[in-house]
Amino acid sequence: MRVIVSPVVRIKIKGFYQAAMTNHPLLSEETVMKKMNRMFACLEILAFTQGFKKAQFNRQWIANGWRELIVEDFHFAFEVAQTPDGEPVVIVRDAVHSLLYR
Repeated sequence: MRVIVSPVVRIKIKGFYQAAMTNHPLLSEETVMKKMNRMFACLEILAFTQGFKKAQFNRQWIANGWRELIVEDFHFAFEVAQTPDGEPVVIVRDAVHSLLYR
């Protein structure tokens, strides 16, 4: 299956790390970029693995029936869907850092 990461997810992660670099001047952009690249590469596991637990705490995620994966202290909400052509895909819908997750 193909994994599609929603633009909202990328925006949230970039925003989190922009704030982190502002609050922690020793955190370099190079370090952040490496971490983000690793994180997005890890999401590819969703293409091959099934059976992840359903979201348990975030009410919106629960209401939407999304599942959850934790990578590098981020919680990712995703669902398995189909494109109009009938291709099964995994769509990563939302993300939140563990420190902010409720």
